[in-house]
Amino acid sequence: MEKKTLHLHAGLYKELKSRLKKKGDVMIKRHTHLLNEFSRKKSEAKLIQQLQRSVKAVDANANGTSGYTIKEGKNAGKVLNHIRKNPNKL
Repeated sequence: MEKKTLHLHAGLYKELKSRLKKKGDVMIKRHTHLLNEFSRKKSEAKLIQQLQRSVKAVDANANGTSGYTIKEGKNAGKVLNHIRKNPNKL
């Protein structure tokens, strides 16, 4: 009877050992996934920051105008569509 129980315990031990190994692998994969995700987000944030720094700002109200000034062509220098608020809608 002892041999039978010993055999059962050995099988149970092997099963538990394999389960622990699998659980350990899952934990390693979880940490790897978290580290990879963190690294990817950091690199994306760095890229976005570089792109935002390289954008040149538009001159708002340049030369005292509140409209769009044409830069090229025969109408260069003319101001189109002055931005104004309708006092009746305020």
